[in-house]
Amino acid sequence: MNAMAGGPQGAEIVRAIYGAYRLAHFDAGGLAYFNNTVEGFWRSFTAVALAAPASAILVMIHWSLAAEAGQPLVHGVAHSALVEGLTYVIAWTAFPVAMHAICEIAGWRDRYIAYIVALNWANLFEIAILLPVFAIAAGGLLPAGLTVIVQLTAYGFIVAYEIFVARRALQIAILPALGVVAIGLVMSFAVRAVGDSFL
Repeated sequence: MNAMAGGPQGAEIVRAIYGAYRLAHFDAGGLAYFNNTVEGFWRSFTAVALAAPASAILVMIHWSLAAEAGQPLVHGVAHSALVEGLTYVIAWTAFPVAMHAICEIAGWRDRYIAYIVALNWANLFEIAILLPVFAIAAGGLLPAGLTVIVQLTAYGFIVAYEIFVARRALQIAILPALGVVAIGLVMSFAVRAVGDSFL
């Protein structure tokens, strides 16, 4: 009872991460590893906390690269950290809210929970992919041209991954899945742009 009311137990987290891993191999069987109950829906937002350390490192890498490009922080570290924290939370929550309305309109209401649960855990996996990619960029470990290719490859994989998750979890064709992912990307860029404007 307490496990259902609180956050997910370790075994559930491991199963969810493994499910995201399977989906990253474009194996729809990964969906079977998620808890697609209402409790599982709320528990999937545990991914926000689990991804926070890696996301903080990505932010610091972003600040470092911006400083090297002549765009240092204007308002100081404390202000910037607060803005980044708020941006992070909004980025994780805005799309699920929007998708609730979209699923109601599109007739996907019964698949909404399964999709958001899968997407939240998939986002955790995506951050694990992006962290080494941006570390390579920040460290100058590869020639500039090759670094760009690595980054584009990573982003391309993530987009394909999210399209696959949308198709399988929502049980929709590729064009609607492309639309769903496009909406998510636009919202993500918009949130990021607003956050950057306060930095």
